[in-house]
Amino acid sequence: MRYAINFYKNCSILNEVDEIIIKYSSNKDLELINYATNKIKQEQRLVVEIVDNNTINIQDNLEIFLKTYECHPNLTFMIPLDYNFYNVFKENKLPLFFNISTTTIGGVYSQIMAGVSDIFLTAELCFSLKNISEICHKYNINIRTFANIAQSTSFIKDQNGLRQFFIRPEDLSDYENYIDIIQFAGDISKQETYYNIYKKDKVWNGYINDIIIDLNEPDIKNNCLLPDFGKQRINCGKKCVFEKCSFCDINKNIGNQLKDLNINIQGREAVIDV
Repeated sequence: MRYAINFYKNCSILNEVDEIIIKYSSNKDLELINYATNKIKQEQRLVVEIVDNNTINIQDNLEIFLKTYECHPNLTFMIPLDYNFYNVFKENKLPLFFNISTTTIGGVYSQIMAGVSDIFLTAELCFSLKNISEICHKYNINIRTFANIAQSTSFIKDQNGLRQFFIRPEDLSDYENYIDIIQFAGDISKQETYYNIYKKDKVWNGYINDIIIDLNEPDIKNNCLLPDFGKQRINCGKKCVFEKCSFCDINKNIGNQLKDLNINIQGREAVIDV
């Protein structure tokens, strides 16, 4: 599992992260070539995000993109869902993926057929990771997702926020065979904090609401959830929608009870706070 960080000045972890995302928003920006040549390690993957296809002329910038790829082959381009951009990139054999969240099986299939390097999986699809990762990895496509934000395609908020997709720091090891790249949502300046919690600490002992964005569960402590919380959700198919699973509901009830009793779960053991 690799970690991606959006580039920003004074970020102290740029030399250690696996992937650096640079936003390309100015026509004929030669600094991109300089960065790819002199400022990124060979083993680090560079993602060039084309921010606005309305202001970036693909033909005017094609030479820069080709030169950047030549200087740093460990690279891919994140592009808008624009057929003109797509066709030019494919004709010139530049690796690419789309800057859209994929929430349907049809969306996964169409991107596989488009020959992308990566697919952004979100929401309900992330409850079927075994099957989806198998087909994506067959075609050497990376699966990437946001770990620290509660995701759902429902326009009505569920009474139990734990039914949404997110990944706790403790559960990352359970997802290693299915998700290739982790990104962090929210304020760009907080990425370093999230990186340190997920990559280095691998644990969060506070309220889960404080680390998972948009999760409306202010009373649940993260270390009061069952230790197999993540593992049980990897391929559950979100059967709770069909009222055939209550795992997340059980976790919420147990979490509230353990918090009231001042009991935390550490690893596989329950510990009483005194």
